[in-house]
Amino acid sequence: MNAIDYTYKCWLDTINPGKLKDTLGKLLTVSGFGVCGEAHKYFEPEGYSKVWLLSESHLAIHTYTDDNRTALCLSSCIEEYYKRFSSLIEKTDLNPKNCIHIVGVPDKGWRVNLVPADEQAWGMMTSMRIDFCNPNKIRSGESIANYTRELCELIEMKRYGEPQIPFFGEDQRVSGYSLNQFIETSNVTGHFRNENDRIYMDVFSCKEYDPELAVDFTKKYFNGVKSEYLVLNR
Repeated sequence: MNAIDYTYKCWLDTINPGKLKDTLGKLLTVSGFGVCGEAHKYFEPEGYSKVWLLSESHLAIHTYTDDNRTALCLSSCIEEYYKRFSSLIEKTDLNPKNCIHIVGVPDKGWRVNLVPADEQAWGMMTSMRIDFCNPNKIRSGESIANYTRELCELIEMKRYGEPQIPFFGEDQRVSGYSLNQFIETSNVTGHFRNENDRIYMDVFSCKEYDPELAVDFTKKYFNGVKSEYLVLNR
């Protein structure tokens, strides 16, 4: 089995322990999960936490009595069960809100979906951080401009105009070039921080592209040593 983690997080409209235990326990069974064990704790003067140990990972809840809300987090290694659970819970009177779907793959970052698991997102944003970059390249407006043109060509994005690359330097903490490149399907933005030779880059588009390709190219172009990134579908 490939290492892929599917996570569903939301807020629920109840803090009633009995209702939570009963409804969520039934949803786990109907969704196909295997419950291996359970643990729970009542807090004084009020509050409740519970964890279901699953063959496919776990489900955890914790109540926040001041706000009358319960935080829920489901983790699963089986996509089918995760999708079924997240679809079924939204049809209950637990009234889940602020739902997010997260998919994690080792060495390939995390993908966060702000739409239901069975719906298509409108756009994708890749937010990346590249550490220990070549100081000469990130301090060169020409180098950044060439990078932008090559990146857009690589991920097949049609540029609208030339890249805007102003330099900000009054505050040493943020001193460096910033980038804005309009593309027909949205934009490419970033900041090149001189203080620690680090890049912060965002690529947002309603047209599909390969986020790993964008991150790997950016890291290689600027001779970065380490990269971290998050893909947001919304």
